[in-house]
Amino acid sequence: MELTEAHIQHVKSCNDDDSCFRCLYLRNMKLWRKRMPWLIDQMWKHPGDENKLVWGLGCQLCIKAGLTTSSTFASMGFDGSGGFSGVLRHAKSKAREKAQKVLHGEDVLDAPSKDDFAKFMQERLLVRNMLFSRGKMRSSLNFHIPGLGGRKKMTQMQRCVGMACDTIDLVFLLEKSSSIVLHQDVSKGLLVVTFSACSESLEVVRGFLGCCPIPPAEMESLQKCTRDILRTACAGNQAYFDVIRKKEVLVADAAADEQLALRLMRADSTMFESTKMVVKDPTHCVRRFLSRPFAAIPEIHEVHSTLITRGDSMTCTLQFSDVLGSAFAEFCKKMHDNKRVRNLQFRKHRFDSCQRPTGRFVLYAKAFISTAIFASTHRKGERDGTRAEQFLQYISEKRLLLLSMLADASDEVSILVRFLDQGDWDMASLLAEIQQFVSRVSSLFLDGQCRHSGYCEYMLQTLRTPTAFLTASGPRSIGGDRMTDALFQETLQEMHAWVALLTHTVEAEFPGFSLMCAMSIFNLNARSRDSEVGQEGMAYIRDAAHRLCAAFPEVNEENFIHEFLDIRPIAMHHSKLASVNSFESWRQAIRQVSRRSSTSHPTDNLSKLVMRLGAWDGCTTSGVERVFAKLRKCERCLSDQNKRLELKMLWDCDRIGPEVFSTASTIWAQLYGAPRNGATPRLDTGVKRKRDSTTETAFIARRRAAVASAGSKSLSDVKERAACAASDLIDASESIQQEITFQQQKQFKNKIQGFLDGVLLQSEIPEDMQETAQAFLEAQDLADKRRDRTKLNQCEKLSRSTPQIQSVHKVWVQDEAWAEDFKRFIYTAEVTEALFFVVKDPATPPPTIHWTLVLQGGFVIDYTHLQYQAQGRPARVRNRGATFAHDPAVRTRRRVLVSPAFRERCPRISRVIDAACSHRLSQWTPLNSWEEFAARCEKDGKNTFSTIALGTAAEARALNGRRNVFSQAEFLQWLQKVACVYNFK
Repeated sequence: MELTEAHIQHVKSCNDDDSCFRCLYLRNMKLWRKRMPWLIDQMWKHPGDENKLVWGLGCQLCIKAGLTTSSTFASMGFDGSGGFSGVLRHAKSKAREKAQKVLHGEDVLDAPSKDDFAKFMQERLLVRNMLFSRGKMRSSLNFHIPGLGGRKKMTQMQRCVGMACDTIDLVFLLEKSSSIVLHQDVSKGLLVVTFSACSESLEVVRGFLGCCPIPPAEMESLQKCTRDILRTACAGNQAYFDVIRKKEVLVADAAADEQLALRLMRADSTMFESTKMVVKDPTHCVRRFLSRPFAAIPEIHEVHSTLITRGDSMTCTLQFSDVLGSAFAEFCKKMHDNKRVRNLQFRKHRFDSCQRPTGRFVLYAKAFISTAIFASTHRKGERDGTRAEQFLQYISEKRLLLLSMLADASDEVSILVRFLDQGDWDMASLLAEIQQFVSRVSSLFLDGQCRHSGYCEYMLQTLRTPTAFLTASGPRSIGGDRMTDALFQETLQEMHAWVALLTHTVEAEFPGFSLMCAMSIFNLNARSRDSEVGQEGMAYIRDAAHRLCAAFPEVNEENFIHEFLDIRPIAMHHSKLASVNSFESWRQAIRQVSRRSSTSHPTDNLSKLVMRLGAWDGCTTSGVERVFAKLRKCERCLSDQNKRLELKMLWDCDRIGPEVFSTASTIWAQLYGAPRNGATPRLDTGVKRKRDSTTETAFIARRRAAVASAGSKSLSDVKERAACAASDLIDASESIQQEITFQQQKQFKNKIQGFLDGVLLQSEIPEDMQETAQAFLEAQDLADKRRDRTKLNQCEKLSRSTPQIQSVHKVWVQDEAWAEDFKRFIYTAEVTEALFFVVKDPATPPPTIHWTLVLQGGFVIDYTHLQYQAQGRPARVRNRGATFAHDPAVRTRRRVLVSPAFRERCPRISRVIDAACSHRLSQWTPLNSWEEFAARCEKDGKNTFSTIALGTAAEARALNGRRNVFSQAEFLQWLQKVACVYNFK
């Protein structure tokens, strides 16, 4: 670091050593080079004159790395602009960091680093959550992150992260996955599809596949949008699409259009022909344990709707009234020492969410009644006061006690709903969970244990003390001595009916022969884990294995059973040791034996079905509904592409991990090139806070703990007991019988579908099942054809074009002066000869014209449209008048009787009908008498409307049993087929 001769000459010749950067460098050269060893000084070629040399500082690292285009310290030298701070900036610059990475052999991309993407993701989530918590739905991309960039760069980085998640998941689906499940749902005109996949190495991936806006949910739109989502996920590659579309399971909710779309896609050879099972969302199925039986039992439906769900119920009134909510909170504070409850947390859009308001009604019954008394007094004559008065007059001991039992039932169903609502619920435990649910319900309502636990016990204690109040009809009181055992048993009868209906619903929603229930042989929960496989258990294992191996022919049934029994003890050990779900236990067991010996413990057949268990776990659309929840947090001004990529980023980025950031850097380099440079902790962290034992959550935990001790009971036993206990109520209620019939029909349809899917055992197939299944398929085909016909008719009606009056067409005008205005057309006074009818109001033509149009067909137009036709139908004209097109009824082959009494009363209309029958294109044959009409009807048999009759109103009433005998108004309405021609532009 000695001074060269050039340095000495510069010092001698420099006249301004105080401001000269070279002199400053020479004075501090030892210190600067000690702090920055990479710093050098040399002569550089002048950028404007190659023959001229200038002095400047350089960077050895940038020069060796060859960064002559991106770094001044490697290309022309630093001449001191900005002083020493310019040197310090280069020491911290990305160019010098890049040079270091190049010299160390690291891959360097012209893109933001992995740390930059990680910082973006952290800030992106922070800003989005902050905006949403403030209720601001503007774009959260419209912000600046120091050191990264502004809105444009944020949008590009989000796109790269989303595409990186797409790329990583696509690689897994194409190269590794062997079993794929699709979950789809529609909400507010948007179809969202998620997936669950498992590889042969038993690696499970669940993620977001795509979303697509659709027209109002129609079967064709759902099919097209599902195809579009798959193609987008496959980047438009047909080969990728052919691999991914070979799904094994499709899941959607029970909406008719979604189930129909899945059935048609399953039958489509270009879509999901290899699908093994179409599943109705189990979570929605469990919700029907409440909704359908509650609606079928009159007393339960009346109490639950009047007190909880109906729009004019006191619960809804309290939920949406700030004044009554504050009054309710004060009463809760005074009577129940609860300072946090303000309303009943009613959410009408989900039926199972009624558990919270029902339970709170029971727990805070006195505060609720006091609030109603307050409203009836202070809001008298107003809507809220009237509802409160009706509530006070409606409640009784039996109704309140029944509501408390409904709260217990709702809480039991909510336990099952929460189990199935998880994104990765254990499918192997499904039957066990349902059995435990049925056992608890049986213990509560058939054994009468609800008296000693939960909401029912709490209500009994509340009603032991009488409550008095005034109503418009006089004084009232509830509770006290009227709470007798007879009243309890009478109320319990209603719950017996609910349990009876519940067992039918369970069998209909979760048929025991389904592949989903067959997966229960892999269940390793505490009860099955501690029990040995007896003779009965072995028979069940063989039945379930037969169903699964029939669905997956590549699995050998006998080898699978041998491997299953061999590996099961090892899986049980893992389940007990680690407390993990069934799939995880089986996966660890298979991996453990595979590492040691694949010959002494073969798992080839077992692993293929365990792989399906891993993919099928969490088989519900609840994950899709969580996507909708995230979607509501996405900003409205995002484009469809950015919205899809943001959903992908929010849903899958955390699951994939740091790999997504390195992939995003690679994608950035391909798309955009080099980028431009541009809370206090808790003091008691780690200390568990005390829990108040008097809270609602603590009460629910105690209630569930008290009921959990119920013994295990089979569904068939509970069904038989419930039917006996509620036999009188079932026999007396038509709606309950109809619901039972509906569930039994649903069970039979499921059995037919199971037969068609090949999952029924030989002992489960009735003798006439083949004929029944054939009739079932024929009925489906007939419904499909009818639907296609209806769709075609709708399209024809909506696609009518503006008619053109040709030189051969005759026109009838209501006002003869109109014919003088436009003499180019052929006019006629005979209505039966005209095709176009010009009237003042085409929507209500004169009666004779109306009958002629219905019978012979034609176009009814107004004067404005006639003028438009006379002008040659110019495209520039926007107001084209009104036009209605009528299809000719006489083109359909029929035999028609016009009764003598009708001819006498309506001679003009009779002449119009006779003229229509004699038209050259008419397919109508006139009949002369009622005797001839009766003879033809007898010959027609089931073809009712091939012979029709028009009579007077008295004759139509007298022959009310015959659907093919019409009065004048009925005849006209039944024959009329009219479409509106849209003449506006």
